[in-house]
Amino acid sequence: MHITTTKSKNAESFYITQTFKKKNSSSSLKHIKKLDTLAELSEKLNTDRDGVMQLAHEHAKIETEKYIKENETKTTLIPFHSDRYLDYNQQKFYTGGYLFLQSVYYELGLHKLCRKIRAKHNCKYDLDAGLSGLIFTRILNPNSKHSYLSLKNSIFCQAN
Repeated sequence: MHITTTKSKNAESFYITQTFKKKNSSSSLKHIKKLDTLAELSEKLNTDRDGVMQLAHEHAKIETEKYIKENETKTTLIPFHSDRYLDYNQQKFYTGGYLFLQSVYYELGLHKLCRKIRAKHNCKYDLDAGLSGLIFTRILNPNSKHSYLSLKNSIFCQAN
């Protein structure tokens, strides 16, 4: 956070502001706190403009520390016990690697292509689910053709 001043024909005002980025990547300012005008602050503190700026910077530092304390991330510890055995016949890990591939798949527009082919040829099978499933499993587990067959009912191919 930093100090900004605005000057009008009657007074000079001091603000504590914060710079942030908007969703469209442009930057903007947000007034966090308005300090008084230069005349009021000079009268209260019996100082000149430099003394007022020093006080304003101290207030900005305090507001910054307060903001950091409010927004600091809290860590969560996940216990790991290396001496415990895994339970057999129970799924412990889930396939989440396809989420990145799914975003690339949709950015390429392959789902639109499958929709056009399906509409043109009047297919009953969901081509989009089949193609995405084949691509994802062949990239995530390239040495196993069986991986697509085992995952098609659980994740990718839900027939319409």
